[in-house]
This record gives sequence, C-alpha cells and structure tokens, in this order.
Amino acid sequence: MTPLLFPKTTVIKLYAGSYLTESRTAIEIKRLSVKGINTTIKKVKVKVKMTKVTAGKYTNQDEAEKEVNRLKKSGIEAKAVKAGF
Repeated sequence: MTPLLFPKTTVIKLYAGSYLTESRTAIEIKRLSVKGINTTIKKVKVKVKMTKVTAGKYTNQDEAEKEVNRLKKSGIEAKAVKAGF
C-alpha cells in the first residue's frame, strides 16, 4: 500500500468506523476501549446518518502509520485520514 503523504502541519486522525445507530457506536467504542484505544465520536451528515469514530490524532504521518500498523496487529482495521474527513 502506498503511504498517504500529508503536509507536516496536518492533523491526522485514524478512522475507526462509521455506524448507523448509537448502540452500534457504543459497542465499537467499548471494544476499542478494552484494547486501550481512546476514541472520539463526531456526528456527520451523509446520505445516511452515521457516527464516525476516530482512534487517535497525530501531527506526524510516521506516528499515524505506526499506530495504524499497531491497530492492524490487534485485529482492528484502521487507516489514516486527513482531519476533517
């Protein structure tokens, strides 16, 4: 996979998922929490209302990619996305 190239001043968040219901969001937050991952949620409007969960905030792409790899080793699919996504 070709790494994403973010400007040095970009805030990078790790995308952890989007969910249709509050209950599914809560389940995912609990699952990540048990693994020691701090999350934030943000309501977003798309054609279908979902809740987006991020699992980290980074200002350095290398740090973000290291965390993505750590999460993948824990069985969690993750990818780095530019903040504001």
